[in-house]
Amino acid sequence: MKKTLSLLALTMFVLTCIGQTNECSLRKVYFGITSSLCKTKETATFEDVGTIKGLKLISYSVRVFDLDARLTYIFANDTLTRAKYTFNTTYVNKNNYISDFNAVKDKLQEKYGKPISDKIYWINDLYKNDPKDYGLAISAGHVAYFTTFETDCMTIILVLQGENFEITSGVEYSSKKYNELEKRVKKNAEKDDY
Repeated sequence: MKKTLSLLALTMFVLTCIGQTNECSLRKVYFGITSSLCKTKETATFEDVGTIKGLKLISYSVRVFDLDARLTYIFANDTLTRAKYTFNTTYVNKNNYISDFNAVKDKLQEKYGKPISDKIYWINDLYKNDPKDYGLAISAGHVAYFTTFETDCMTIILVLQGENFEITSGVEYSSKKYNELEKRVKKNAEKDDY
């Protein structure tokens, strides 16, 4: 009986993996896999492992979208729930970040189709009428860019924002199926704080 159940479980796992499409994966790593399986599939240069709010983070150094980036896989209960690229290119001319943002957006649109949301949020209008200072406005936290794509199984968010004259840009891939699992793990970890 145990042998039959084990064989049935293995068959279900294989069928699930075969049935998954490229829409549910990033770099040939599928949402829902364990951290140890992820490590065997990822070929990039390993950086480090850490935890935050009950989540395990495994990071790699990669080149993607023609930019240097840090790739971080995020696990809740040892289940891959999210992954993100944080770009680490630096520019003197801060408007180059906007050019990079638009180039990445074009590549994401080629793969995932038209974004479901493409917003620029002005928090402070000081530089709004001066496009040559938009990069400065981003770094000061006056404006932020967000573009969201969606597939059947994940949400992809491209972000360009800043604070204290530092700019952060990246792409986050979030599993719809495992989103609630991650929220529960973070909520339980926060309870440990009080």
